[in-house]
Amino acid sequence: MDSITEAPSYEGALGCTGSYDQAMDKELVSKNWKGHLGRGLAPREVLYLLYTAEGFTAKEIARVAGVAPCTVSKRLSCAMFKLKVTRQTAMVAEAIKLQIITPI
Repeated sequence: MDSITEAPSYEGALGCTGSYDQAMDKELVSKNWKGHLGRGLAPREVLYLLYTAEGFTAKEIARVAGVAPCTVSKRLSCAMFKLKVTRQTAMVAEAIKLQIITPI
């Protein structure tokens, strides 16, 4: 698993550019995944979903993002609620099915 050393922010995170106001037509791109904004999840939820799809734990995501692990867990819980699933694996699968994230 690759380690990410920079703290992610919406601008520049995983190759994304733009502001939150322009999020409806933007994409977040990671090494193996592309996240599509404006499809029902908040930008941070998509960002943390991409990290989860890459295999990062909430604690690892929090360390990179510079936030508390409970913040990441809460965002992922909100994403799981919106996608109507109860497990993170199911969240990634449902996000692929709904084309919120796609493999590159």
